[in-house]
Amino acid sequence: MPEVIIYGQQLRIGLFEPKYDGTEFRVLDVGEPGKLQFVRMLDKKTGEWTTQSIRLNLADYDKWEDVVKDLERVKHMIDEKTYRQAYELAKDFYEKYVVPVIQKEKKGV
Repeated sequence: MPEVIIYGQQLRIGLFEPKYDGTEFRVLDVGEPGKLQFVRMLDKKTGEWTTQSIRLNLADYDKWEDVVKDLERVKHMIDEKTYRQAYELAKDFYEKYVVPVIQKEKKGV
């Protein structure tokens, strides 16, 4: 089953099981560069590109509301359970690691 994980500063939402057979892939930015990305993989059998996963670079968001907006943009691509898991994981990470950095920057530390 595809997974939802935090990898570095990224929330990664898998749509399909990854294939590690040398498959060619591309990362496409959606909206602002670096924030919301689709990982597209080339199916060697059909020659078609499919979206394998979705990434959100959480450290690049200034407000939690913007993270939620981008999660809402891709909600139609994932089931409700995966969406809730992604939301909770992103929220925990954002509050624990991103908010303190934003607060320090505002204070000028």
